[in-house]
Amino acid sequence: MFGLRSYHSFLLLRAAYELGAPKIGTIRPWMTLAYVAATYRASSAALTDRLGLPPHTDPDTSLRSIASREGVSPFLYVQRVQRALAGLIPSPAAASENSGATSVSGVGQELLAAVIVYGYPALGLMSLFGAIGLPLPTGLATVVAVGV
Repeated sequence: MFGLRSYHSFLLLRAAYELGAPKIGTIRPWMTLAYVAATYRASSAALTDRLGLPPHTDPDTSLRSIASREGVSPFLYVQRVQRALAGLIPSPAAASENSGATSVSGVGQELLAAVIVYGYPALGLMSLFGAIGLPLPTGLATVVAVGV
């Protein structure tokens, strides 16, 4: 079960990288439309429109329930949401130029992505290096690993 979940997480992360928006690799079926729109700073109405949903769709509906209503697996529906969001959010290059992101924050994001993809072995290494004294987001990585 954990292997399948890790494999699906890897596929979602890879799909996000292929779309050119690696930050959307963390979308999961339990999320609601409103949560996804707020997290990725997209308009809820624009997201609903791009997904081909009726305009009166409740924004507090989970992606899993929308997928079951449409007869699609939650995994495939999350990929559809990723494609819809890729056109709504700014590209990572433009976002990093505007925000002045440092390479340290990029490293933290890469480490958290490794925890999502590789699971507990990556978390163990990250915790070890954090205990040695490296400034790593070990607490956040633990939360991410439990949530995956």
